[in-house]
Amino acid sequence: MLIISCATRQHVADEYLDKQQKNIILKHSDQTTILFLIDGLSYSTLTSELKAKKLPHLKRFFLQSGPLLKVHSVFPTLTYTNISGLLKEAPVFLTGSIGNKIFEKNHLIDFESVSDRNHFTKRMHGHNIFSRLNEKNKYTVSLDYGLGADATISTPLDLQSAYSASQTDYRYLDRKKIDGLETMLLSTQPENWPDFIFIHLVGVDFLSHSQGPQSKAAIEQLRGIDQDLERVFKILKKAERKHSVISVLTADHGFAPQIKEKIPLKKLVQIVGHKTQILNEARMAAFFYEHEPKEPELIKMALDLLREKNIEIVSFKVGERVRVLSRAHEMYFDILKNYDCHPGAIAMVVNAGETVCSDQLPLETNNLFYPFFIENLVSYFNAEKAPDMLAIPFPSAVFDSPGVGFHGGPTEAEVIVPLLMRNAKSPTPEKIPPLW
Repeated sequence: MLIISCATRQHVADEYLDKQQKNIILKHSDQTTILFLIDGLSYSTLTSELKAKKLPHLKRFFLQSGPLLKVHSVFPTLTYTNISGLLKEAPVFLTGSIGNKIFEKNHLIDFESVSDRNHFTKRMHGHNIFSRLNEKNKYTVSLDYGLGADATISTPLDLQSAYSASQTDYRYLDRKKIDGLETMLLSTQPENWPDFIFIHLVGVDFLSHSQGPQSKAAIEQLRGIDQDLERVFKILKKAERKHSVISVLTADHGFAPQIKEKIPLKKLVQIVGHKTQILNEARMAAFFYEHEPKEPELIKMALDLLREKNIEIVSFKVGERVRVLSRAHEMYFDILKNYDCHPGAIAMVVNAGETVCSDQLPLETNNLFYPFFIENLVSYFNAEKAPDMLAIPFPSAVFDSPGVGFHGGPTEAEVIVPLLMRNAKSPTPEKIPPLW
């Protein structure tokens, strides 16, 4: 059952003040961190708009404090995979979020649909940044519909926002969240602000899907966000005089280059057989077989898929070995279970070489095929309920899906996203860390 409330711009501020007055929120905050997540904002788009001087408020607020940095999304480059990693502070093999869609008991659940969003919220409960801070008696706010599991205060989906989404009024959706943030910041003294605030802005992503990532509508949405954030930035700057405030801006994924070809799903069914469940994520497809195939069958299936002119890469896992095939390259790696690595990394042996942790892969190996592809792939195939096989089309192609803008694949345009920080610095600015 879907419950939609009548939330206003005052909702978060009113609830936060109410909890303060009832002594539910008891202490002062030593520091406030605000994470602005602009869904679907690629590094190249932000760079070009900054150079064109079309985002003056973002530039003035962030770039006077530090450089524009890069981070990389995890695979697949989808919203729920990467937001799950970001808020749970963990890679795919620890979050289990392998896509925007999953099969549960042979039933397809699509987290992008409003009716299924609650399934994702349930999966996000526990072991996330909100619950971690709760344990330390810190207070958190999520300005997002359904992604605030365990936050002290979260934004419910309201009738007007649902209607605006149905009417593609994404400026309203994003502005309402920004207005809610502004109202909350003004409603109390900075020393009483929450310890962590998450605000998720979705208009750039929606318009990039429907009209293209370089469309006039998507670019104007980004410029509108810049204008709407001006008032918030002024409040934050003023508060910095007496309160520690860290501001961070990033994205969950970029978008693929211009799509020219669509691969009909019926072709995939013809190749892999009817006793296969297929998750179509546009820029990648995952296959789940009714009966676990043996390696010779998987190799034959992979070669058959690669004969389709628009499919570039096929990968599958047998036991603890993952094979990756394309027309240009073929490689494999073995996953090792009893080997100490960083908690977010996996031990592996590439092409029968030396043992290495996935976060320490040499660049020439990690960037084989695409940037950070091998590091991302070992995490993906090590996740619970990972597929038996996946197929990735060439950058100019997608598996049959509506819209004109797509992501989910491994290209640089989809993987590399921006990172802006104010009053904080990266300990390793020369490296491109994973988003999580």
